[in-house]
Amino acid sequence: MPAFIGSLGNLRYLNLSSSNFDEIIPPQLGNLSDLHTLCLGSFQDGWDESTSVVNMEWLSNLRLLLHLDMSYVDLSKATDWFQVINTLPSLTELHLKSSHLMDVHPHAPSLNITFLLLLDLSGNQFTNSLVPRWIFSITSLVSLDLSECDFNGLIPSSSAHSFRNLTSFKWLHVYRNTFMNSSLVLKGLSSGFGSNLILLDIRGCHISSTALDSLHNLNSLLSLDLSSNLLTNILPKSLGKFCNLRDIDLSSNDFDNISLTCLLESFFECKSPRLESLSISSSGLSGILHLKLGYNNISGSFPDSIRLFSFLRTLDLSENQISGPIPFLIGRLSVLEVLDLSENQISGPIPFSIGRLSVLEVLDLSVNQVNGNLPYSIGRLSLLKKLDLSGNQFNGSLGQLSKCRNRNPLYQTSVLQISVSMGKQLNPTTADCKLDSPFPVAGIVFELVEFRASISSMAYIAEGANRISISNTNISSPIPESFWRSSPRVFRYVKKSDARYVKSVGHPSLFLD
Repeated sequence: MPAFIGSLGNLRYLNLSSSNFDEIIPPQLGNLSDLHTLCLGSFQDGWDESTSVVNMEWLSNLRLLLHLDMSYVDLSKATDWFQVINTLPSLTELHLKSSHLMDVHPHAPSLNITFLLLLDLSGNQFTNSLVPRWIFSITSLVSLDLSECDFNGLIPSSSAHSFRNLTSFKWLHVYRNTFMNSSLVLKGLSSGFGSNLILLDIRGCHISSTALDSLHNLNSLLSLDLSSNLLTNILPKSLGKFCNLRDIDLSSNDFDNISLTCLLESFFECKSPRLESLSISSSGLSGILHLKLGYNNISGSFPDSIRLFSFLRTLDLSENQISGPIPFLIGRLSVLEVLDLSENQISGPIPFSIGRLSVLEVLDLSVNQVNGNLPYSIGRLSLLKKLDLSGNQFNGSLGQLSKCRNRNPLYQTSVLQISVSMGKQLNPTTADCKLDSPFPVAGIVFELVEFRASISSMAYIAEGANRISISNTNISSPIPESFWRSSPRVFRYVKKSDARYVKSVGHPSLFLD
């Protein structure tokens, strides 16, 4: 480090961060008595850095210092670090992340850093140490980071030496500190700064569901990280009262036997919940049977991780804002019975793997932006009861639907309802549109919404149907005799616009809207 820097007596700002000086920081920096900001830290992993300080006494001359950053500087030999820091009455920010601090100095006879707003001691492994009392005496603190400090408890004392005394807090990071697994600690945390806290990071603290029940009154909380804890199948309903919460992370817990409905209802005690992000990955939820998240304004692409829910029987993501294509991996949900993705912004073609959902009974992709040809594999859905593809932009033929026949005797009384809208490029031939008959189900409802083809090309689509509804077709040409001859049964024709109809009781019906 250049020696002349110590002679710049009027200097107020000095930032030598990440300079990687391979030496001891010179004590001449103590001559910069007008200094307000001193940054000597590194943005790299400091465990391999060699920049160090043996004695910090020179810092006591910088009494006007407001901001001090010595993150990743080796302070393992600077046993006087706290005594010196305590002589800086103007200090508002102190960054000592991963500085190899060995002694936490649990007792301080008096405290002079009473204007400190930010304190970062993260990454200093005070193994088997107790959280020092002096931290709870800095009532001005707005942000505190004790992540990976390995504190295992609080010093037994009066309530004055706990979180309840820190009423200005907004950001608290205590990742990987087991002392947080305490009902008393969490209760003290709730009773102090509950109205101000914005972010709470208590990852990896061994917190149990029982202890978490003491966390409440965090009315301003926006982000809560509870990942990598010991949460199990019971979550306290008090979490649902954090009405401003935007982001919560419950990843890597043990929810193996919890109902997703029970899990989610914990967050909706508020009349107008504002939750935007919920992370539950690696939490043993792969055994979920029914996942219903309809009408929640969920955005983003369809998650590939859905393949992990191999026991899923119902997947309802309807009326959200999910975009992008349906992933090919959807075919891994081999026991899925209901798939409802209606009223989203899903685009692209239906993946061929849809045919692997061999027990699917309901497929609703209506009101999306799905396009292309219907995959041949859709004909393998032999148990299908309802297929709604309306409100999309399909092209090509309907021939694939001819294979959607229910072969299971248990469903002989069911009704196969098919709704489909086809794009302007559709020009089906008789072969394209023919549905195999007779259908082994009691009834078929075939709706062709916005079907832009001539009625003559529909001659063979009526075969086997009990009712055909064609809406918004703008058909103006006469219905040819070949259409009426397409089934041995007589149709009932009702035209709503002029209330004319032809009726034959017990026969299939054609409604033309």
